[in-house]
Amino acid sequence: MNAIKQGVYFHSDEQRFSHVAICLAEGLQQIGIPIYSNIDYTHPSSSVRFIPTSDISLLENSYCTVMTLENICELFPYRVNQLECIHNKTLSLCMHDNLSNFLIDPEIPLLCTHENEFRRNDGIRIPIAFGLNQAMIKQTFNLPEFTDRENYVLRSFHPSLRQDVRSCLDLSLIPSLQYNIPVETRYTTLQSDFMTLLSKTKYCLSYGGCFSQNISLTPVFQAMEACREFYSHITFTKDTVVDRWDSWRFWESLVSGCVTIHLDFEKYGFKLPVMPENWKHYIGLDLANIHRDVERMLDEQEQMQEIAYNGRLWALEHYSPIAVAKRFLKTIELLYPNKI
Repeated sequence: MNAIKQGVYFHSDEQRFSHVAICLAEGLQQIGIPIYSNIDYTHPSSSVRFIPTSDISLLENSYCTVMTLENICELFPYRVNQLECIHNKTLSLCMHDNLSNFLIDPEIPLLCTHENEFRRNDGIRIPIAFGLNQAMIKQTFNLPEFTDRENYVLRSFHPSLRQDVRSCLDLSLIPSLQYNIPVETRYTTLQSDFMTLLSKTKYCLSYGGCFSQNISLTPVFQAMEACREFYSHITFTKDTVVDRWDSWRFWESLVSGCVTIHLDFEKYGFKLPVMPENWKHYIGLDLANIHRDVERMLDEQEQMQEIAYNGRLWALEHYSPIAVAKRFLKTIELLYPNKI
């Protein structure tokens, strides 16, 4: 494989790499592919070290280059960002919360989280998940049996901006759940403490996101040139779309063997390279039928252990670092068949 000989070059305009970039780099290293970088960076929870190199030949002769985009996002930018390819096989990658608020040069493929089929942005956009890093997996090697866990629903969301979905479900789901099963609100600071907390509970609330609409249809926004230009690159096929729906909570809950509660991926247009199946790998809520979903969860208690088990296996099979790396290499082959 050429990638093993040539390595993959990671480029960042900041002094850090995102969780998604780290997961990808871990997987590439695990299958024997060297990692090069323009910065010196090691995350405390990862064994991967991004080692800077001044040897331009390593960049020019690398299998491909991954440009991570974490510093170009703002809450309300309305702009199309022009990027300069630094390799003949260049991909950009971003997991930023405000990903849906910016576009990049349509010629450069973008590996992106939070993709939604009901809001289509111009360009070559390839769904990617937050996924699992090796530290998260390692912390769940010796999980207790599901039947030995405490019978409550964990709600562990620190207050943050633009979390419409969590606020909405605080008003609709939580009262319905609390009437039938305890809901515990607990906060942790360290991820290791949170993973320990997850290992003790049967259920975890793992949804997030904000609601998005085509505001350029409103005259006041249509009159703003930057807004008008930005939204000319976006096609809405639903009046209201859920953005920023991926989160660490979802993957932490799955790998910890909890019954993971989110929104229905299919119903709300969430896109992943490998999709989970509702009521098999997780419980996906329908905002229009919350009481029905809660009743089904209570009626099918004998299925909860199986859902938790299936969800963990699905996450490990498709979103471990090695699985992500192998899928990445296949993506390169498809995008650049004449340059491999």
